Amino acid sequence: MGPLDAIINEKPICVLINPNANEGRALEFYREKIKPPLDKHNRVYHEKITESPEYAVDFVRSDKEHLVYIIVSGDTGSNAAAEGAVRSELEKYLVFPGGGIGCDIPKTFPFNINHNSGELCHQLSNASIKREDMWEVNGLYFLAYAGLGYDSIVLDEWKKKRILRGKPAYFAAAFRALSKYKPREMTIKFNGEDGAVEKDLSAFLIVASNVESYAGGAINFSAEPDDGLLDFHVISDGTSAFMNFLSTRLGGQIDKQVVYSHRVRELEVFCREPVPLQVNGEKVPLQESGERVEVHTAIGKPHYRYRYRFAHTGKRANVLVQNTG
Repeated sequence: MGPLDAIINEKPICVLINPNANEGRALEFYREKIKPPLDKHNRVYHEKITESPEYAVDFVRSDKEHLVYIIVSGDTGSNAAAEGAVRSELEKYLVFPGGGIGCDIPKTFPFNINHNSGELCHQLSNASIKREDMWEVNGLYFLAYAGLGYDSIVLDEWKKKRILRGKPAYFAAAFRALSKYKPREMTIKFNGEDGAVEKDLSAFLIVASNVESYAGGAINFSAEPDDGLLDFHVISDGTSAFMNFLSTRLGGQIDKQVVYSHRVRELEVFCREPVPLQVNGEKVPLQESGERVEVHTAIGKPHYRYRYRFAHTGKRANVLVQNTG
């Protein structure tokens, strides 16, 4: 028996599986690492295959049959489950063991069962509950991160048919994307330690993150997911962005000289044209990514910009984290 048995045994556990995660290998991960210990310990559980991120959000939000969800997915499916949970009328609890290629959420909220899956049920009963910030950009929820610019183009390239798989495919996509995106002139606004800040800059990539790792470590943040603050980094040129993606995957460190960064409670980004946006590894259609707003100049003549507002939703997700104490 463990301290969380009352929650875990109140209703059946739901194992939510993204069949497309890890290039279709998530189901194999579930069958090898998660299903056997649940069967062995006679845990009552149900399997649910997700059809899309939108399906996962709606299912977890409206579902009344389960309270605890084991999410077998990468960041996109994990984020969808988290959004559904915080939008639900019931208190929902999430477990992120991984199962995808992009796993910054599982890395942040560890539930490591890869090498000792027989301990899964014991770990569930003795886990710690963490209440983690849920953020949004223009109404789109994210538990981990959102990015403007280059990384959305990388996603486009990565999803194309290719011979390479896994990390090599990601590196190749990042390289191809370099020639397909140019830095944009943007204005950022936020409240810093010294008051309100407004800054014009050229940005190739802006990432706002609630977790320490982005794109498997392509950028490392000092973010804490429960402190009500969001970290954002700006990289000004494509070569620097690509080298940071590459060097950190090979064990290097980000070049701080090419990064403008702050920790904020709210961030606004303005641009003359829509900017590609991705939220937790899912690209947003360009026509839906920015809010067109009227901006007044000093001489009173209005003009229009596309605004991207990053802010706290006022909601927190209940995440079960492996207790190592």
